[in-house]
Amino acid sequence: MGYFYSHGLGTEQDPEKAFYWTRRAAEHGDRDGQYNLAECYADGFGVERNREQAEYWYREAARQNQESAVNKCRELGIL
Repeated sequence: MGYFYSHGLGTEQDPEKAFYWTRRAAEHGDRDGQYNLAECYADGFGVERNREQAEYWYREAARQNQESAVNKCRELGIL
């Protein structure tokens, strides 16, 4: 759902709804949701920018071998 709201697919683009649904997916362990939530925090999409939260969620996604998150952790020096 978060993806659809973030890109306006089949609905109006709504950053706040996108963040809400992306956070729900991340909190339920979805690795892509975790990566996307990190991106929301990093970019301030639907939420205030928060580097600490972005790094936390990149790390969580990387622990599940989400490739983009692994690469982002390497890029940012996140252990």
